[in-house]
Amino acid sequence: MFACPNCQTRLTKQPSPEGPRWVCGACGGRAVHLPSLRCTPPGAFVRRLWALARNVPSAEHKRPCPICDNVMATVPTIAVPGSGEPLRLDLCLSCQFVWFDPNEHDAWVRASSFAATDAGLPAETRAALARLPPDPPPNVVPPEGGTGDHEGSSDHEFELKYLICLLGLPVEVDPPPLHTPPWCTWTLIGLVTAVSIGALPWLPEAVSAWGFVPAEMWRHGGLTLITPFFLHAGLVHLLGNMYFLLVFGDNVEDLLGRSRYLALLLTATVAGSLLYAAASPLSRTPCIGASGGIAGVMVYYGLLFPKGRLKVGLQFRIFEVNVWVALVLWVIIQLIGMIGQTGTQVAYAAHAGGALAGLIFWSVNGLVSPRVLSVEATARR
Repeated sequence: MFACPNCQTRLTKQPSPEGPRWVCGACGGRAVHLPSLRCTPPGAFVRRLWALARNVPSAEHKRPCPICDNVMATVPTIAVPGSGEPLRLDLCLSCQFVWFDPNEHDAWVRASSFAATDAGLPAETRAALARLPPDPPPNVVPPEGGTGDHEGSSDHEFELKYLICLLGLPVEVDPPPLHTPPWCTWTLIGLVTAVSIGALPWLPEAVSAWGFVPAEMWRHGGLTLITPFFLHAGLVHLLGNMYFLLVFGDNVEDLLGRSRYLALLLTATVAGSLLYAAASPLSRTPCIGASGGIAGVMVYYGLLFPKGRLKVGLQFRIFEVNVWVALVLWVIIQLIGMIGQTGTQVAYAAHAGGALAGLIFWSVNGLVSPRVLSVEATARR
């Protein structure tokens, strides 16, 4: 269980306008996921809050995180309303949760967005910010043979993201930081790409043999419920699906852990095939593509980071929308497409089935991490 670091009372998961939070019923403290704080009035300070926490020496991390049990960094932040003293918050660098002591969250929410500017910050916070390593110039040319700093190439990455937007693909704005490499996501992308490209010269035969056919749904012992994930109709189909898996899968894998992330993908893929069969039980048209499984990942991501932001391109203009808005619009499109699906090669029913699996998986798993589960299991023994 998640325990309050103050009184060890079990925390209760509650919904909120910013996203799920874990609240202590005894003292009123609460744990809030860092990305959720971006949509609160001082949201402009969130990036600096993360930078301050990363700059705190490990020896000064003392308080245990109620979510993952790692020690948290205590940092001075914005001014407490009505006082010049800084609001001191505890941030876990492992699971990216912020702990608010009683009344601290209310003080954070009451703070004006102007309090996040340097002029409105307490002297202690300004001094801590001044000790941060300076940002490199945006157009630094790395030494010969060197790779350069990650931030030094941010301008080029930003231009690439805008190009991706203009191609009609979403781009994350300030994505949640990863604390472990998404090896499963990268491996799956490599494997699916290799199989799909390798099958292209014999695509009709591969689709006929291993695509999912509703009228013959138990072919190969039911393996065709899963094998369409690894086949694609062409490079555009493949690249689009792998892009969505890369963008949304890394954060979901990071918070779920590898085994449960793979379980989500498997469940969503099977659910997509089953709903596709339910919508057209007599169809002999094979269904291929990883979009059913990826739909489950997208829904899980949207429910986990509802207040995150995406940039999307439409008619050579770029718009910024909340993840929740984009998810709702996408679900509506899938439902309309599934109801009126005629003369199209898009398997809307498979998308809807994967999305439903993502919703169910999220409701069962919530924000519990594998590390916490192992701690709980140890405590029960």
